[in-house]
Amino acid sequence: MNTSPSPRRRARWFRRLAAFLAVLYAAASGVGCALVNAAMFHPPRPPYGSDLPGLVAMGPPDAPVAGVWSPAPGATRAVLFSHGNAEDLRYVHGRLDAFNRLGLSALAWDYPGYGRTPGKPTEKTVYAAAETAFRHLVEERGFTASNIVLCGYSIGSGPACWLAEKHPDVGALLLLAPFKSAVRVVTGIRILPFDPFPNLARVPRTRCPVLVLHGTADRLIPAWHGEAVAAAAGDRGRFVPVPGATHDTVFRAAFADSGTAAILRAFLASRAEAAEVDSRAESAEAAEWRPTPEQTGRFRFDDGGKVVVVDVDAEGLVRLLETEPDSPPLRLRPATIRNRDLFVVEMDDIPDTGLHWTLALDFDAAKRAWMVVGEGETAADIVPGKPGYRTAAFRRIDEPHAESAEIESHAESAENAE
Repeated sequence: MNTSPSPRRRARWFRRLAAFLAVLYAAASGVGCALVNAAMFHPPRPPYGSDLPGLVAMGPPDAPVAGVWSPAPGATRAVLFSHGNAEDLRYVHGRLDAFNRLGLSALAWDYPGYGRTPGKPTEKTVYAAAETAFRHLVEERGFTASNIVLCGYSIGSGPACWLAEKHPDVGALLLLAPFKSAVRVVTGIRILPFDPFPNLARVPRTRCPVLVLHGTADRLIPAWHGEAVAAAAGDRGRFVPVPGATHDTVFRAAFADSGTAAILRAFLASRAEAAEVDSRAESAEAAEWRPTPEQTGRFRFDDGGKVVVVDVDAEGLVRLLETEPDSPPLRLRPATIRNRDLFVVEMDDIPDTGLHWTLALDFDAAKRAWMVVGEGETAADIVPGKPGYRTAAFRRIDEPHAESAEIESHAESAENAE
């Protein structure tokens, strides 16, 4: 008598076994994800107070991200620093000072659940907070992506690599004691369906130069992690071992060791030269830009009771007719601010005030104008709701300058022919 199960029953049994194993794996993965999150993030307690030097609030009021802003005098470049997992903003000032001494402004930020940044730290929420900090440098501080160096230490290498992939035109990526991924610090290989902060997979998809500094005595994240991450960048990557440095001392040791510090300075200097070339190209492009006839002429708007009249000619030169009639003409230039195409004119110093004056015109159907006046204010400070921000509708009060520009062009051609 044959007692073996029929093929149909055997197939049904295998399907049930596969379903059970899938549920078991999913449950284990869910528990594993929770355990990984608990292992990755260790916010210091208690949180620091509101009197922390350089403290700034970034992003919307309902989802703020705490940061520390440390500007360097005259700096045209900035570092966005992502710190380690068991520290917050109260520990970053010495590191930001080190970048300041190299001529870069610096911004550090706290992960959700750290310091004064509300929320729960997860890979997803950390990425969102990192984007908020990056947008703060671009929109509030006026730095272009090519003038921003992303720097990540330890777990901070995760959001730094994520930003470098999302914003491929950033100036550079500097990593200190990075890992291949968070899970691989423990396992060495990927064994779970999730792999938080997958630096090894992400770095090849970036475009900027990558410098990795890793302590040779690091026992928490061995140096071979950093070496693999640098290698993943190909010709763009460079790995520099920091002799004798541990996981906790790698930053200080990198700046103190003369050889490593020289490499770091050269790396940042080369990025400055590249950014300067990009800036010159942008300036040349702006110089070649000319307004359309609809964007020329005389415009009037009422800035809180004070009438401002501007005249825009066919070359893009702007004159303030009623406020500063004797001042030299300024150049109008196109700019994208908060995803809005605007036309901006800036005056470095208003006579007898020492203030910086910025006007932005939006030639859409609504014809809105924005203006900010303040010490050190720039086009990036044109942010709705910001103190010193004013807006008003403007209207044309004469005809466009297209005809006069055409006459001048004919006259110039005739003069050249003679």
